[in-house]
Amino acid sequence: MFKIIFITLFSLLEIPFFIKFLKAHRECEITRETAIIIIMIILALIIYGIFMIG
Repeated sequence: MFKIIFITLFSLLEIPFFIKFLKAHRECEITRETAIIIIMIILALIIYGIFMIG
């Protein structure tokens, strides 16, 4: 149950960033792509950390 909640939370938080990444990729904006990827990695690490604590 706990795992399902975190997977759902992770998916809901990452989808908007993934859509922004695809838009930036189509427009060939390398700096924006990099920034979005860094934000996604930080968000994933935070959620993973909270999951490991719980």
